[in-house]
Amino acid sequence: AIRVVPPARALGRGEPLGQDVALYGEWTAAAGRAFSSERFDVIHVFRRAALPFAECYQVSARSGAADWHLDLDDVESRSQARLAGLYARYGRAAEQADAERLAAEAGAFEGTVLRVWDRVYVCSALDRADLLARSGEHRAEVVVLPNVVALPVDPGPAPRGRPLTLLFVASFGHVPNADAAGWLCRQILPVLRERAPVPVRVLLVGSGVPPVVQDLDHIPEVHVVGPVPDVAAWYRQADIAVVPLRAGGGTRIKVLEALAHRRPVVSTALGAEGLDLVDGEHLLVADRAHHFAEQCLRLVTDAALAARLADAGRARVAARYGPGVPGEILSAPR
Repeated sequence: AIRVVPPARALGRGEPLGQDVALYGEWTAAAGRAFSSERFDVIHVFRRAALPFAECYQVSARSGAADWHLDLDDVESRSQARLAGLYARYGRAAEQADAERLAAEAGAFEGTVLRVWDRVYVCSALDRADLLARSGEHRAEVVVLPNVVALPVDPGPAPRGRPLTLLFVASFGHVPNADAAGWLCRQILPVLRERAPVPVRVLLVGSGVPPVVQDLDHIPEVHVVGPVPDVAAWYRQADIAVVPLRAGGGTRIKVLEALAHRRPVVSTALGAEGLDLVDGEHLLVADRAHHFAEQCLRLVTDAALAARLADAGRARVAARYGPGVPGEILSAPR
């Protein structure tokens, strides 16, 4: 049987975790009471931030009754270091210093994690190699468990109509996504406006839209859609899915989702990092604004290339990142 400890819900409250710092101690205590009389074979913790909610169950680990599994969806020290670089780009010194501090704390944790835990899950071979390089001798089994996405049933081809429609789906409250939206609309879009043979439209779809992203709606070609109940309708409108990320970690579900919807993708190298995808075979990659725009223009003028990338990307996602993949990995003999 599986038991789940959602701290706020354990208290009968609706507040999301971290919304009220004063409740934090109460939440951790409630998490410990939730299943205090039970003993477990496995205690699975998602991310380092959730550790305080599992600490009260450590008696099971000391008695040897439980295996401890840690699920890391990225290498946090690397993600925070990149975020610090992004803040430095904008001259936000306080946020930069905070990100650098968090990177150092995460790095210290990552240096010891494989010596303490029984199993650690990561989302890519890149993250596995990074953790192993930091840890030296270790006892933990490090398992690559990729992010997966649902596969829409027989999504249709890109419309290839007027205007040329670029879609960026993201949670814009996350600073790297807000930065990506700004870079797309202020540096890449002007090149497309000048050189594309047809009018261009940019759709920004996702939750947590901050003012800096909402302001992009004033650009004539940009439509800040915000949160939607179902992204499928927006993928149906898109000619190209773009992932112009310049910071972040782990692997980007937004790339997998776009390919699952059979849309050609243009991404930065960082946006496609850690995914088993090949530039020119499953997607197109570019890291400079003019080159990114040129890759989009290739898909406008070469319908065969756009279709080939979309089909190959969809097939790769089905094979490597489909819903059945985690079960296959976890059930494989070790």
